[in-house]
Amino acid sequence: MKKNDSPGGKISEIHMEGYRFDTGPSLFTLPELVEELYSAAGETVPATFAYKKLDVLCKYFYNSGENLIAWSGQQKFTDECVEKLGEDPSNITRYFKSASLIYKITADIFLFNSLHKVKNLLKFSVLKSLLQVHKIRFYKTMHGDNKSSFKSPLLIQLFDRYATYNGSNPYKAPATLNVIAHLENNLGAYFPEQGMYSIVKSIYELALKKGVRFNFNSLVTSIDIKNKKAVGVSVGDEKFAFDSVVSDSDINYVVNNLMDHPQKKTNRAFRTFIICLGILLGSEQGVSGVRFAQHSF
Repeated sequence: MKKNDSPGGKISEIHMEGYRFDTGPSLFTLPELVEELYSAAGETVPATFAYKKLDVLCKYFYNSGENLIAWSGQQKFTDECVEKLGEDPSNITRYFKSASLIYKITADIFLFNSLHKVKNLLKFSVLKSLLQVHKIRFYKTMHGDNKSSFKSPLLIQLFDRYATYNGSNPYKAPATLNVIAHLENNLGAYFPEQGMYSIVKSIYELALKKGVRFNFNSLVTSIDIKNKKAVGVSVGDEKFAFDSVVSDSDINYVVNNLMDHPQKKTNRAFRTFIICLGILLGSEQGVSGVRFAQHSF
């Protein structure tokens, strides 16, 4: 069920006056998971879905006049931070090692297993991770951890920004979320040659091939609960029964708008303002869409 008339959620696209803009995420991490999805479906990734690793992850422009290039190469990024921000290089190296450790401890539990199944909790790899749970620094906030890791306020702000990826507040979210630095800065970020929305198109076509049915223009108004179990969804006055219900919407929206007993609303204090600019590159090169984001608390 989807309220829009096309596939995609946070990853979508806008067509306007000859320009095309991706919406949502700007970078592509863990591309091997897409390949794993195709493999699980007994298919191979189509040649039309091509992507490349980025040399530059992002460019930062601060109100104070400084600017910083976030290179994908750790040494180049470290040199940039030392030259532009006066940061101690050992702080950066230590931070990325810490992010890598958080990933190693949490990936098997939260990313590649389902916590609602008891058998998964009894796996050796999961039990081993649980014994190291204190190392993921859940007892600190993202901002608190970043503040104690760097001396440059601008670098602290840079890594606090990762909270926007899941709508969290870095002043309240656990430092465990600093694992994102491992995905981008240690493993690297990529970009599909045909834009981020090509990820949606490829997976949508795969789903159709495997018999998945999509109901567009269907706004889910509630998740129907019976005996503390989700048994279906309602679209207006029409009810649909399902064995399982999965939602990929923001948890804040689900709890406060789709559940029978709304809980206290979460505090979302991090904001992003996106500017989409169309740039004319010339008659032979055509047109291109560029996005700029400004983050604030």
